[in-house]
Amino acid sequence: MAGLPVFLKLEDKKVAVIGGGSVASRKVSSLVEAGAEIVVISPEINARLEGMVEAGLLEWRQKSYEYGDLKGFWLVIAATSDSSVNHQVYQEAKEMMQLYNIADRPDLSTFYTAARVKKGDLQIAISTGGKAPALSAEIRRELADKFGDCFGEYLEFAGEVREWLLENEDLEERRRILRAIASREIFDNLLAGDLDRVFREMEKAIPERFFNERAL
Repeated sequence: MAGLPVFLKLEDKKVAVIGGGSVASRKVSSLVEAGAEIVVISPEINARLEGMVEAGLLEWRQKSYEYGDLKGFWLVIAATSDSSVNHQVYQEAKEMMQLYNIADRPDLSTFYTAARVKKGDLQIAISTGGKAPALSAEIRRELADKFGDCFGEYLEFAGEVREWLLENEDLEERRRILRAIASREIFDNLLAGDLDRVFREMEKAIPERFFNERAL
């Protein structure tokens, strides 16, 4: 199944999740992390979703899905155990020209989610086009071990440097420094988990003015 990999910006976007079981709770967990405004529509929800409701992370509309429930949502996920209900959600979402994911029918969805490795701002998405989800999970575990938490710390610092460069250096100098702080040597040290060495190597390429202003 061909597709264009994208990362959706869901902060403050209204998202409807139809269903209250394990599949729905997995979908909701990712949506919470993305900052979406989530509404779960289901007569019942599992304990995990109940905890999210109590924590104020989502709204629960305790009802069965009915045509018209999707009005006003930017994105829709159908995750019930009833294929006929999921298909009804698909039909309405298609009419409304919304983005929609039908959990048991990726062929009917406008998008499908991928297995994902996340280390801070580093995100790596893996997909087999729905043909071998178990393989996607195995690749995710492999990459999660390879790309450690130090990548998140590195990216946080690199982001500060990039913002400063955009305000203080010309295009050519920005490019030179940004290439230097993402060198193969730095990458290898990140893979080795040697964050101290990473920062020492980065400091060689970053203007001293950055550190002076950062200390103020």
